[in-house]
Amino acid sequence: MDHLQALQLPSMANFNASFMYCNQISEKQCGGPSKQNYEQRLTKAVHLAGCALSSNGSGRTV
Repeated sequence: MDHLQALQLPSMANFNASFMYCNQISEKQCGGPSKQNYEQRLTKAVHLAGCALSSNGSGRTV
């Protein structure tokens, strides 16, 4: 359990870079009924990461 407390969130810049890469791959290669589900998951991840980074007390703005 202690090792979980040591985990840190990536910086917003790193998260955005990963998000953009995943989004580009999704737009080019993903099709069918899974595309809408995947887009919703990516949008939720961005929202959750933004909330976590803005409320972690680090003084950084999102």
